[in-house]
Amino acid sequence: MLSPWVVIDGDRRARARKPGARLASEGPFFPPRAFELDCRLRPRQDSQIRREASSSCAVARLGLQVGVDEQAIVVVQGSQPLALWQERLAPHRVVQRELDRCGWILRGGETWCIDASGRVQVRALLWRVGAVQPTLRQREVLALLRFAGVPCVNSAKALLAGFDRLEMLAELRELGLPMLDCDVALGLGALATIAREPPFVVKVGNFHGGFGKLRVDERERWSEYVDLIATADTYVATEPFVEYIRDVRCLQIGTQHWAIERRGRGWRANVDTIGVRPIEPPAELVEWTQRVAEARGLDMLGLDALETESGWKVLEVNDVPGLRGFPDAALDAVAQCVLARL
Repeated sequence: MLSPWVVIDGDRRARARKPGARLASEGPFFPPRAFELDCRLRPRQDSQIRREASSSCAVARLGLQVGVDEQAIVVVQGSQPLALWQERLAPHRVVQRELDRCGWILRGGETWCIDASGRVQVRALLWRVGAVQPTLRQREVLALLRFAGVPCVNSAKALLAGFDRLEMLAELRELGLPMLDCDVALGLGALATIAREPPFVVKVGNFHGGFGKLRVDERERWSEYVDLIATADTYVATEPFVEYIRDVRCLQIGTQHWAIERRGRGWRANVDTIGVRPIEPPAELVEWTQRVAEARGLDMLGLDALETESGWKVLEVNDVPGLRGFPDAALDAVAQCVLARL
């Protein structure tokens, strides 16, 4: 018997109007996607940079002045309430930090994380930064953690290797996973040459989380889309739009597997999600997930695939997979991965 659908409020604008209206599993309220993207991509003014620099100096002074806290496992970002991790990682001390509001120090072989609340020596780290577009700051923090040898889930080395979308797709192809046909254009004048017979999907650059995706239904409007997309000044990929039977995410944590089927309001089920339900992990997806995890040295990952009339097509893998819709046992498994690295 199939599990019932879990209805998800996919209208982030409604949650924006009511900051208190959210699913318990989602943790703190997040702004609507348009505002979120604006915050990440909007150029910073000089005055803003000066304020940030001043704030960073204040944090650094605080970190050097306050008393030394005991070692702790640091959870970076994440939508799950901190109490869920504290319960699973006990008796170890667990703190949560926002990547853009803290500093990092490697000194005398010890790694410290500092913010306005004080400093803490990093014993291990759980990286839950779901990036719309990976930033230089994220790369630098991960490089520091790798250099410092901080135990991290996933490992800093593996996370750094998975930042670029084209690199990820190339690796999946080399591992023999079935994928959609994909054309890529880079450079002035190249974009107009990769149009397909509609409908087809355009994916702009190294964006994640559903950003930078466009479905083209009319060939007549392709020139308009080309003019708009060209302003992004990055590579662009096109692939056929396929009618699918179901959209599935297979999650591997350690040696355990779970799967959910997602139902969307529109064609992007991972963005306009209105319902999920747990299913028995399809054998093919389990095998492919294991293959990727072994090749990249991952403790956990999510593999997204579409079931079509001609079989499965893998869309991508995510080394910081969302856990919404999965059972609490998945959180237990993540905690065990962290503890195993201590």
